[in-house]
Parts: sequence; C-alpha cells; structure tokens
Amino acid sequence: MKIFLSSTFRDLVPERDAVLKALIRKRESVNAMEYFGAEPSTPLNTALQHLRDSDVVLLVIGFKAGSLVPNTAGTTYTQAEYQEAVALGRPILAFLKNGKKSPRSNRIEWLNKERSQAKIKALEDFKREVGARYTWYPFTNPDQLALGVNQSLEKWESQGRPGARKTFSSASDFFTLKAIEDRHSDPRFYDDAAR
Repeated sequence: MKIFLSSTFRDLVPERDAVLKALIRKRESVNAMEYFGAEPSTPLNTALQHLRDSDVVLLVIGFKAGSLVPNTAGTTYTQAEYQEAVALGRPILAFLKNGKKSPRSNRIEWLNKERSQAKIKALEDFKREVGARYTWYPFTNPDQLALGVNQSLEKWESQGRPGARKTFSSASDFFTLKAIEDRHSDPRFYDDAAR
C-alpha cells in the first residue's frame, strides 16, 4: 500500500514529522514532499504524479492555506492535490487541526490564520468543501494526529481498503485461485484425471 501525505508544509512541520515517523515505524510506503527527488517537471506535476501512484491520501488541514500554484486562480498546492485525488476516486482520510477552547462556547475551535482576504476565503472554502464530503479526525497536537492516522488507516484496511486500487478482488479469490494452480501443478492431478 502506498500512502500520499497532503498538507501545507511550513505551518505543519511537526505534524508531518510525527505522521511520517509513525508510518515508517509501521513500514508503510509513503509518498511525501520530503522524499521527492530532483525531477524534470514542475513541483505540482511531481506531487500529482506521486499522488497518482498512491492508494490512499492523508489530507491534513491546518490554519494556513499554503502556497499558491503559479498561473492559477488562487489554487493552492494542497487544493490541487485534493482535486486530483477526488478526480481519480482515491480514498481520502481527512484530519483537521483545532486550536484553543472558545470562551463563549467552551468548544475547541478551528482557526484561520491567513492574513490576506483571498487566502482567508480560499482556506474557508476548502475546509467547507472537505468537511461536506468527508468525516475528518480532529487533532490539536502532532502526537494526536499520528495516533489518528494510525487508527484511521487500520480501520480503512480492516474494511478492505474501500476505494483503493485492486490487485485482486479478495483474499478468498486469491487463495482459491492459488489452490487451483497448486492442484494443477501437482503431477498426481494428471494421473487421477487420466483414470
């Protein structure tokens, strides 16, 4: 299984680090910008190619919109990765960073720390779109995110990896075919069939 980690970078360095360490401990194959090598394509095309080679996307939304893709109408790299994953039908496991408790509601709230109106709106719209489509796991610190990633991946795997690229339809199909192949490779099968 290949996992693609999608998020902004500068504001989520400790969170990304915690997730990558947790996945490496589990010996998972991870596609993340920290591991991209030199490639003869744009940063966006490089990221999208790694995403296309993945089975599941971990989408982490923090308090910043991130860098804008050059020559686009305000699309960030994280949004472009999200849009590609949706277009490909890749499963997306979403995680939302929360901030401090609100004194008014006593609830932990999400914060938008962007300063420009364009980025504030872009981040709000992106969060709203993801929240309407996916159930996210809320977290407040890197360790909580890493735990949520592990739990979410384990649950997704226990459900049979819905939406992932299939190499064979099921374990029972695979082992049934393997038993038939083994039987046909046994010379005694042909002796019995000739009788």
